[in-house]
Amino acid sequence: MQAGVGNSSTTTATHSGKSVAERLKERRKETHSKDNCSNGNSKEHAAPSCSTTSPATKTTVPLTDVKPRRQRPQLDESQKNTLRVINQYLRELGMHDTVEMLVDESGCREEDPLAVRLRAAIKSREWYEALVIIDGFKDKINPRDHLTVRVALLEELMRKFFIVGDYQSVLLVLQHQYPRDKEFADRRRFFVTMLADDPDEVTDFFKKQEKEADYNALTNLIEEFLPPNFMLASGRLDQLLNQSFETQLRNCSLHIGYGSKVGEPKCILRDHHCTNQNFPCRTTQIIQDHDTEVWTVKFSPCGNYLASAGKSGIVFVWEVKDPQKLKFYNRYVINDEIEGISSLSWSSDSRLLACGATEHRNSGIYILKVDEKSAEDPIEPIRISQDKFSVADFFPSPGHKLVCGDARGNFSMITVDDVDHSDNANDFEGFRIRALVCLKDGKTVLAADSLNRIRSYDFEQHFDQTLIEETSPIVTFTVDKNEKHCLITTKDNGIRMWCLDTHTLVQTFLGSVHSEIVVNACFGGPNDNFVASGCEKSNRLMIWKTSEKKPIKYLDGHHRHINAVDWNPKYQSMLVSGSDDNTIRVWSTAPLGSSSKDPEVSLMNGIKMEQKKEKEFQKQRNNKSKVTPKKNNSNSSPEHEETVFPTSESPEPKMTSAAIDVNQGITGQKTATIRNYTTQPRLTYKTVTGVNGPLVILGDVKFPQYAEIVQLTLQDGTKRSGQVLEVTKNKAVVQVFEGTSGIDAKNTICEFTGDILRSPVSEDMLGRIFNGSGKPIDKGPPVLAEDFLDINGQPINPWSRIYPEEMIQTGISAIDVMNSIARGQKIPIFSAAGLPHNEIAAQIVRQGGLVKLPDRPHNEGDDNFAIVFAAMGVNMETARFFKQDFEENGSMENVCLFLNLANDPTIERIITPRIALTAAEFLAYQCQKHVLVVLTDMSSYAEALREVSAAREEVPGRRGFPGYMYTDLATIYERAGRVEGRDGSITQIPILTMPNDDITHPIPDLTGYITEGQIYVDRQLHNRLIYPPINVLPSLSRLMKSAIGEGMTREDHSDVSNQLYACYAIGKDVQAMKAVVGEEALSPDDLLYLEFLIKFEKNFISQGNYENRTVFDSLDIGWQLLRIFPREMLKRIPAKTLDKYYPRGGAAAKSE
Repeated sequence: MQAGVGNSSTTTATHSGKSVAERLKERRKETHSKDNCSNGNSKEHAAPSCSTTSPATKTTVPLTDVKPRRQRPQLDESQKNTLRVINQYLRELGMHDTVEMLVDESGCREEDPLAVRLRAAIKSREWYEALVIIDGFKDKINPRDHLTVRVALLEELMRKFFIVGDYQSVLLVLQHQYPRDKEFADRRRFFVTMLADDPDEVTDFFKKQEKEADYNALTNLIEEFLPPNFMLASGRLDQLLNQSFETQLRNCSLHIGYGSKVGEPKCILRDHHCTNQNFPCRTTQIIQDHDTEVWTVKFSPCGNYLASAGKSGIVFVWEVKDPQKLKFYNRYVINDEIEGISSLSWSSDSRLLACGATEHRNSGIYILKVDEKSAEDPIEPIRISQDKFSVADFFPSPGHKLVCGDARGNFSMITVDDVDHSDNANDFEGFRIRALVCLKDGKTVLAADSLNRIRSYDFEQHFDQTLIEETSPIVTFTVDKNEKHCLITTKDNGIRMWCLDTHTLVQTFLGSVHSEIVVNACFGGPNDNFVASGCEKSNRLMIWKTSEKKPIKYLDGHHRHINAVDWNPKYQSMLVSGSDDNTIRVWSTAPLGSSSKDPEVSLMNGIKMEQKKEKEFQKQRNNKSKVTPKKNNSNSSPEHEETVFPTSESPEPKMTSAAIDVNQGITGQKTATIRNYTTQPRLTYKTVTGVNGPLVILGDVKFPQYAEIVQLTLQDGTKRSGQVLEVTKNKAVVQVFEGTSGIDAKNTICEFTGDILRSPVSEDMLGRIFNGSGKPIDKGPPVLAEDFLDINGQPINPWSRIYPEEMIQTGISAIDVMNSIARGQKIPIFSAAGLPHNEIAAQIVRQGGLVKLPDRPHNEGDDNFAIVFAAMGVNMETARFFKQDFEENGSMENVCLFLNLANDPTIERIITPRIALTAAEFLAYQCQKHVLVVLTDMSSYAEALREVSAAREEVPGRRGFPGYMYTDLATIYERAGRVEGRDGSITQIPILTMPNDDITHPIPDLTGYITEGQIYVDRQLHNRLIYPPINVLPSLSRLMKSAIGEGMTREDHSDVSNQLYACYAIGKDVQAMKAVVGEEALSPDDLLYLEFLIKFEKNFISQGNYENRTVFDSLDIGWQLLRIFPREMLKRIPAKTLDKYYPRGGAAAKSE
């Protein structure tokens, strides 16, 4: 023991001052030597090692304690490349010993040894060595790339020869090695010329070049052409980090470049996140100098001035003191009798300001010289043309060229510096101009005319062309600073952004209304990636990101309409708005050092507090408390009235996330914050205690949340998704969407995400086919999601519901006339096995649409119709039938098809209708479409529900179905309806098959309680080869009365339906009586009813699979049948209606 202590001390003294990596390397070599000695290795290696370390081996470390060398990990290409980048980064930091240890353990070097030699050769300017290495890789890279790299090295070699005066070597290089290709001819000629110049001057020239030479640029050039697995680009990790930060900035919905620096260190540890303090959402100044409405505001190109004008005809110019405040600069009075200033434009040097008077009376363009400020005499504006022009814009290029136009056909370019302001030589006549923008090239003008077009006019070549055509009148427009996109404010379609290069629509911004007043929208922010505009109805300033449809910010403060908004081009954190309340508001960020509280800041502070408490989580798990919403009483901005979550009241690391409606004033940034919060940290468990059918049971789970999404990783790496179905203390029951086959309880990892199941939705889902989980299966390109919505939807507030009105036309007479379906109604089809309910569903999809009245002109809203079709538990043949039928008849482009096959997992069948309805809600409430949802077969859904209930060992209800099936079905059916403030609607037609034709079965029985009627498919009619076999007697549409009548279908619709129903019912009774007493005992009236019965089923109910009847055609067929009876027998139709339609020459007969 004494010897061991002594050796240990000596070792410590010997290694003092060495780095940890050096000591670890020596320790590993020492251990390796002991392994060789103890294992009896070859004499060449083992003997010297043993003799050297023998004393230490006997005294310090027993042979039994020597650990064998660890086996190197098996790395894939991605992991190897990651290690290579890490090695390079550590080596660039000077941590060479650490790199060697990492390379020794992983077996992965950052570069090929030849690449290391190549770098060293370039650094030491050994150009011959570098050429030899490059030539060694000639066969492994592109010949042109090899030639380019070789030429760069040869030129460096010739520079070296020029400096030492070795002209003979330069000549040899040019004759034998330098390529003679045309692309290098100029460079070759340059070096040949140098051979003939004065040697001293040439030497001095190249010596100066050598001092200024940047060999990093040469290295970067070589790295660009050589394969990365041979030579890694310098600073690769820094490049990746910078790219990551740029991506974070793009993904941050509130980033305007204020308060953050490129590559800031904290963004390595946490994603970049801007709060309200970094975004211009606070009113920092209110200007009340205007006595009348403010119609237009405009910042100067330099960003140091703001011009404002309005109804009074007085123009104010303000100086930008700082990003939060304006200072009065000057006031200009136009003495002519005008009705206001509607447009402003600055010259490129910010010296001149063009003001356009409205066209109502005495229009004209007035030029103000802003740089001339006089305290004594007011500056008189210069008027261009008498009673001519109302809009104008300066070219951004140098010079004071101005283009003017108006709605009377005047359109000219004027040079303001000319004395006479002549405009005769530069006219485009006959174009009624509403707005115009001049481009940077100094000759091209974009102008909006009265024909809803944006056209390009070249005033030099006198050439014009149409770029964009809108379907609605254009109010005004503007372009971004790169002149790539055009922002158009339309009267009916809102704000739309078009690409000027491709002439295509890029984005439609939702939420803003512009129908009665002129509202000027603008670009803003870094790279003009924000859009700001006012709203006609809400008096709000709304801000969008150009990549998003929905607003990210609502700014309240104005009391009347906002007419104009402009973003400062110099200070990205400053924008202004002018309103009918006679004020100008300056919106900016919170001043530096401000102590103002912000809801999002409070939220982030709460998150930080929560993270500090994670260490105490185990101790506090039995003291679980609820998170209660708290109102902030600050009124500085609308966001201060939002709900925030005080994390100090709850030690939980997860909260159940909820869908947040941006229309409630909660920004998209807060949505992202809350979502990130709820999913961190993700908890992973290996505590699967059992697998029962489609369910996985986990034990010892900390605070599982109901409906929480769970990711399961199987032993082979396969990933599956599930949802928490039941929570009992620390036990969770998870339903696996892809099924439980192959799940091993011991080797399955379950990750609780803390989030709910959300479905990606987009308008591009129309025309696509998805499986029951919402994944595309039509081999088409992936659908880019516009939003991710909770598949369970949001309950519709009864106060916000609108009573279903107007009719959905199916093209089937028995439905359209006798059981009309209203928009927003839920009405099932009761069928049975062997009946053609699939054919009826396909026919409804083919022919479904909105009613088009013959006396009403076609409206654009008549085409806003879409169908979401979800098939559950169908076989391959049925799925193929639906797919081929929709594609062959052309209806697929208007259909979103979900297919859950019979061999798909049972659990998937439960989420299929919910995913389909989520897509329908997006199309209806966000895209403003009238959506018809067809769900078939709900009996398969109920059977899946029963299977899951049995696996959970729940107490069964009627016929084994779960007792909560009524509630579960209601969560699906009640998602149909219409919502106040939305133009779209959701109409549901669930199809279910009644076992044994039993209408009292729990599935149709409970469905009938929830829905608003039923359509009954009759087996007897089917057996008599009548298609569609719809029995109108047990069928019923409870909302039919609100869907039909004058203005929606026809004024006789209700009366005809009632009379047909009565006659058919009596005919059925007569048919039954005939079977008892015989036809001879029937009265003449009875015979008429019997005749009607036969013709009604043959001509009215029966129709071809591809026969599409309009509701008006069906009503006319009904009148043909009613004419079987004398007029006095039609007791359910008013005399006035009979006078119009009953006669052979009546309205119904004329339309036949």
